[in-house]
Amino acid sequence: MTPFKEALNKSFDRLRTNGKQLISFVVSLSNALLSVVEGHIANQPVQGFHWLHRLAQLALLLALSSLAAAADPRVQILAGAHVLQVEVADTPQLRQTGLMGRTRLDSDAGMLFVFEQKATHCFWMKNTLIPLSIAFLADDGTIVDIQDMKPQTLTFHCPRGPIRYALEVPQGGFRSKGIQLGMRVSGGPFGTPP
Repeated sequence: MTPFKEALNKSFDRLRTNGKQLISFVVSLSNALLSVVEGHIANQPVQGFHWLHRLAQLALLLALSSLAAAADPRVQILAGAHVLQVEVADTPQLRQTGLMGRTRLDSDAGMLFVFEQKATHCFWMKNTLIPLSIAFLADDGTIVDIQDMKPQTLTFHCPRGPIRYALEVPQGGFRSKGIQLGMRVSGGPFGTPP
């Protein structure tokens, strides 16, 4: 893989986990595109590439970044009377990263972990800087377990039985909204409210 393609792949992996980076990415591309055009207009050669080739690459990147923006990785989850805007971690890479490195999480935000197979999927808080609560969910969206997790700890938090879904929110977020064991969430993979 060429360094250009490798850098592009890394950028899109980061974009999928953080929408703010998408905006920064598009702005950077726009600025680069303007500097290429301005350089050509001023008869200044662009180093390394013929200017048309470079312009075509930047246009393609801009189009791809627009497609990435359209594929918003968030879904709405309805829990009781509360709507949560959650990111979806449905690949091994996204699940491994989770909410690591974040310094804040809005009270109506979270992350929904989706696994291919039903199992006893355990979580820890390595490199996670904010306290979280996790709800383990049955296939129909019923909450089967809720646990609080301390930042930057290696304690395993495991469900009471096999699950395919887990929902992380700011610590105390379930309790403060009256969301408890036995309640059923809807939206996303759980369909519309009953």
